[in-house]
Amino acid sequence: NNTISAITALPAAITTGKIIQIVQGTSTTATDSSTQSFVATNLTASITPSSSSNKILIIASGCYDLNGNARQATFAVYRNTTNISGGSGTGFCLPYSDSSRAISTVSVNQLDTPNTTSSTSYTIRIKATSAGAVEFISQGTEAYIQLMEIAAWWK
Repeated sequence: NNTISAITALPAAITTGKIIQIVQGTSTTATDSSTQSFVATNLTASITPSSSSNKILIIASGCYDLNGNARQATFAVYRNTTNISGGSGTGFCLPYSDSSRAISTVSVNQLDTPNTTSSTSYTIRIKATSAGAVEFISQGTEAYIQLMEIAAWWK
């Protein structure tokens, strides 16, 4: 029987696209920043890829507080000391408060190719884009970051 309905599983020899390992980091420690340079938060995790051709999927989420009018923040994912969210001054999210206060959640899903088999750290960093302060992991909440190593699906 060679019909599609006869297929019950993928061949065991297929090694690409599989999740190799998952690492999670959490934090309940708030980070406040009023500087216009990126500051590391306490939300970080490290992973040691098993192959330099594998990808790392970064999933992170946490609560932020822009406590004031006309405040803006930028959030970025850093691999060790490199901003992988679009460049040195950019990020994956730029929330803005046009009222007296904005409290919400920021999340990111980002795929990275670290090209290494050495331990690699991923950290969420923040900066105040306008006057005033931003707080990440605010309101007594817990933030998380998950790192998933995915076997390369190309060679």
